[in-house]
Amino acid sequence: LNPVFEVLKETEIPIKTMRPTHVNRRRELLEQGFEYAKMGGIIDLTCGIYDELSPKNVVKEAENKGVLSENITISSDGYGSWSKYDENGNLIKIGVSSVSSLYKEFKAMVNESEIAIDRALSYFTSNVAKALEIYPKKGCIAEGSDADMIIFNNDFCIDHVIANGRVMVEDGKVLVYGSYE
Repeated sequence: LNPVFEVLKETEIPIKTMRPTHVNRRRELLEQGFEYAKMGGIIDLTCGIYDELSPKNVVKEAENKGVLSENITISSDGYGSWSKYDENGNLIKIGVSSVSSLYKEFKAMVNESEIAIDRALSYFTSNVAKALEIYPKKGCIAEGSDADMIIFNNDFCIDHVIANGRVMVEDGKVLVYGSYE
């Protein structure tokens, strides 16, 4: 993040205009991300990363290092491509990331890392909406907000999905499909 720190030092560009993402891909980048967040910037963690730097572990580490939880969001590379290379730089595998990594990460935060449901949820909802400056239209349940919500059962299985006030999933059954499904 050195170029980002340099821009902040040398210009009057507000810190909120830059949002480093995927900062949990490497330890050194994550440490710089923590520094950036402590300065008031927002950092984004990526789901689907190996366990040591997975969001469920990183948010606890961030808290221990004094990073405000409001300065962290979690996203996925959903439907984005990824590639894996060998030690010589040769492509050995290519694939597409799944959007289900967000759901899996949320469940892992609650079930494995024992992060409170409301705190875990904020990284995916209100923190994101606030960072994008669309809160409270999005990111919360309140009068005047969009009616977007997922309702889980006791096992954290998706029971209902409501988007824009329309029931999309009811009792675990998909009611509305996309154009390509």
